[in-house]
Amino acid sequence: MPTLSELEARLDDLQNRLPSMIEQHPDPGAFWMAFIAEADPIVEQAGAHAALASRRIQAMLAEHDRYLVDTQLDDPDAS
Repeated sequence: MPTLSELEARLDDLQNRLPSMIEQHPDPGAFWMAFIAEADPIVEQAGAHAALASRRIQAMLAEHDRYLVDTQLDDPDAS
């Protein structure tokens, strides 16, 4: 499990790369596949900070008018 500082660094990196991911994957399906491949491991490895990671990911997506519905990122305690 990463420390809170390490988790925040990973989330910052993902947030910084998000605009180029959107540009590189104009097809929504391709974007979501690429994004989830990056974001899901961050949440899975966040341990006690999974809810924080999920909120940060949802906030960064909302800045680009993208929203997650019914995914593990919505509920980090879901199995």
